Amino acid sequence: MTKVNTAQAPITDWQSYTPTFGNMGTVVSIDVKWRRVGDTINIVGAWTTGANAAGFPTITIPSGLAIDLAKTPAGGMIVGTRHRRPANVSDHAYIYVQDATTIILGNVNASTQFNASDSIQIVVTSLPISSWSSNVVFGDRAVEEYSSNSNTADADDTTSFVSGINGSLCPGTLTNIRTRRVRFQTPIQPTDKIDIEVLDNAGRWVEVGQTYAVGTNGYPVNSFTFTTTGTGTGSVGMGWIGISGNSTDINVMFGAIYYAALDGVNTQGWGLANAQGNRWRVRKVAGGGMVGYPISARNVTGDVSGTAIPTGNIGEIVNFDFLSPAMPAAGNIVNAFSKTLQPGSWLIHGGASVSSGSSSVAGTDNYFVVSISSTSATENSSNRVASTIAPGGSNAERGATTHGFVNLSVATTIFVTIRHNYTTLGTSAITNNFAPRPQAIRIA
Repeated sequence: MTKVNTAQAPITDWQSYTPTFGNMGTVVSIDVKWRRVGDTINIVGAWTTGANAAGFPTITIPSGLAIDLAKTPAGGMIVGTRHRRPANVSDHAYIYVQDATTIILGNVNASTQFNASDSIQIVVTSLPISSWSSNVVFGDRAVEEYSSNSNTADADDTTSFVSGINGSLCPGTLTNIRTRRVRFQTPIQPTDKIDIEVLDNAGRWVEVGQTYAVGTNGYPVNSFTFTTTGTGTGSVGMGWIGISGNSTDINVMFGAIYYAALDGVNTQGWGLANAQGNRWRVRKVAGGGMVGYPISARNVTGDVSGTAIPTGNIGEIVNFDFLSPAMPAAGNIVNAFSKTLQPGSWLIHGGASVSSGSSSVAGTDNYFVVSISSTSATENSSNRVASTIAPGGSNAERGATTHGFVNLSVATTIFVTIRHNYTTLGTSAITNNFAPRPQAIRIA
């Protein structure tokens, strides 16, 4: 598929948000929406006021955005209109910018403009946003996002979402049709292509219906259908269906069995695919990614701006926190650093160091071990590295650096742990200045 690079103003779908209301009391019946148009946002909204105060009525713009005050100075330009509709009366006022995150609904105190329980409607037609451009270049390749569900039990599941290219293990033995809900980080568009893929016995990700060998007997996984019984126990294969009113989720259906689609006779249970280590995922492919516009954590387009990568995007960097632990007794494990990481795939790199202090340390091998672990004060034997300080040495410092990958389906605290075997501690201490401070880099 060939894509042509184009430059045009992006226009997004309308989305709801709840602003912070100023000087209008307890606001009810809130219905406020916004969308992007080029380098600006439009806002429309309606609500009912509460007990109004002696200050300008204000609302905030969507969280994370900032008004470009160079284009629209505070108090200097009209950016929209406000309509009030009390009983049998109506009036209008202009909307102005107050600061980078707030707009004023008429340059008069709320207690003068409004009565309690007045119905308010607003239209903000063009509000410039900092760092946005009206021309957006589309990349020359598709934008891919992968999602799955980690539940392997003989039951439906609507919450165990997993994002990332590794997918999830196939379910165990199923006795009926089972649904696994998956969630994408970007809304599903009419032009998106969605496919279910299975990791076959040759280690290849192949679309369902074309999979060559899955499970111990090597049967392909066919698209969801029924055998001649037409019941849940006679359901076979995999398929997906959309969810009415939901733009980010789909339901993946697993039949109780799967079978060789060519003969329609020989069947195999999912438990065998599970035992074999076969995996599954849903792949969503959208159009070209917009350069300079916030993108999802699963986009394959890169950020070439040279600025800090926004939260949730590939390349995001998160620094771990040093916990300043005391040196433990020999053989005990303590947390040197920690950080809670959000769902996604992360590369973690860094370590910790030990100083012998002004007095000597002693031990048979004189080593300490640094590891990356998802369990507090627990060493991860699959991801650790050792370093040494010579026996009898003083004022010596050594660091140990390790790295590893984690694929998280939920927010998880990751720890950098340390353990030593010194028989004499002296004045030794755990430090953070001789090994790179641990960082996590989002890779998917």
